[in-house]
Amino acid sequence: MMFIMLMTFSPHAWAATGHVAITSPASTTVFRTTSSFTVSGTWIVTEDSTPTGQALPGDPAAGGCGIFQGGTIVLSPSFFDFIQQTRTHATLRYEIDGRFQGQIREVLGPDVGRLQSVAVSVNIGGLSPETPHTVTIYLQDIYGGRCVFPRFAFDPFPVFGDRFAQATLTFQIGPDNPTQQLAIVSGSGQTAPVGTSLPEPLVVQVTDQAGNPVGGVGVTWAMTGPDGQPAGSLSHVSTTTGTDGTTQVTATLGNQPGPYRITATCPSCTTGSPVVFEATAVGCAGLTVDVWPQEVYPAGTGGITTAAVTARVAEPAEGCRVEVQVEPRSSDGHDHGVHPQANAGTLLPMTCLIAPESSLCQVIYSAPQIAGEEQLTAILKQGTTEVERRSATMRIRVPGLEALTGSAIGSWQLTGQTGAHSSNHYGTPYANSRIRAMATEYFDFYGESIGINDMSLSGGGLFDHQGTWAPPHNSHRTGTSVDIDRCAQTLVRQRILNKIAEEDYSGDRTVERALKPPPCDGPVDTPRMHYEFR
Repeated sequence: MMFIMLMTFSPHAWAATGHVAITSPASTTVFRTTSSFTVSGTWIVTEDSTPTGQALPGDPAAGGCGIFQGGTIVLSPSFFDFIQQTRTHATLRYEIDGRFQGQIREVLGPDVGRLQSVAVSVNIGGLSPETPHTVTIYLQDIYGGRCVFPRFAFDPFPVFGDRFAQATLTFQIGPDNPTQQLAIVSGSGQTAPVGTSLPEPLVVQVTDQAGNPVGGVGVTWAMTGPDGQPAGSLSHVSTTTGTDGTTQVTATLGNQPGPYRITATCPSCTTGSPVVFEATAVGCAGLTVDVWPQEVYPAGTGGITTAAVTARVAEPAEGCRVEVQVEPRSSDGHDHGVHPQANAGTLLPMTCLIAPESSLCQVIYSAPQIAGEEQLTAILKQGTTEVERRSATMRIRVPGLEALTGSAIGSWQLTGQTGAHSSNHYGTPYANSRIRAMATEYFDFYGESIGINDMSLSGGGLFDHQGTWAPPHNSHRTGTSVDIDRCAQTLVRQRILNKIAEEDYSGDRTVERALKPPPCDGPVDTPRMHYEFR
């Protein structure tokens, strides 16, 4: 008997093949019971590959035969029992908690290749409650052996080989719904920059009333930010405890600095649930933006056309940066839309790095040629994650322009309005007064009304006559320009009007050729009358 036990654990390369499965109780985690139970399943030996021949060193039963320890052993794939007249290939056995309980049956020649059922009664008497136990059903190989010398040639005996197939069921003794408690293991109280992951995972454990870990228990997770609303992200929103009763997630904080709460809930736990982890997001917070001056002149109009955009970060940290963007919001006097991004103001630089020792970012804004409003937005980022943004409005215009209205007595009339620019008669108070006086004096002499064509738009700046955000009209930007429309009536006496404008009202006349023949009588190349009143 002692010899056979030694052979059971000898190393060798021969083995049978097969499979064992437990089908009942059907449990994917831990089967719980309060009484003895039956384990059912299936088994099959698919092949017995042990060759027939002399045992070599390291093979089962090699190294001796009988009491003389000097004979040669010849092994065969199975053991032939002369008494029972059967050939045994393997044995089907079971154990509890790793301790052998008994043989279920022998595997005979006709059994090879046939799927068969098995049932084992498990007696829980003497087993500790609320402690994991295992029952294992397994197949163990058996060889046939006979001594050639010095024993008789026909002296067969069984040689036990390896366990080549098995199935295990884990069970606990106790009620189906034992007391379960949820508790934090580690991970609460961590701090990390906004928008980044906490350095350590958040770990909880489920235990029973005896303090033993309970596996297979579901836990749900949720996180809220400083405002109490869902924020950030978790690696999982639901997990299941392992055999040690623990489960964990990793958390990435949101973009708001301040306290975060991560809640773990165990629906099946009777105590301790939910538990709350505390975390804090720091740095890259408290963005403000100031613009000075808040109003500038359009480019090319002679006034101040630049402004300083200053972004400050109250809580700077490594990896913080500020990006500044400009976006057109309105265009004064342009009825054909808001000027495109390509015609917007410019920023230099557009990005600043923010470090703990430097919380200030200053950018120079240069105005576009077009009057209106543009939004300047400072965006605070931690790495590539946006933390917050703040905006300020920049006003672009020539200040003080006033609309020239029509004459109450018909001394002049307003012309040149288009769908792209319906309000085209804005000028400085001085220019408007000169234009009214000039037109009135001319009317007093001849009783003829002159046409006041394009002046400036309401905010000055580029007057894109054709609605293309580009010249013509290189002038007409500051409220000092006026075109006299000779087609308002065909008999405008240009020489007389020039004398009145230049000598009486300090007007400066320039010649503008029409882009196409004017729609009225007279020579096609008659100059348009353009005056500047500065």
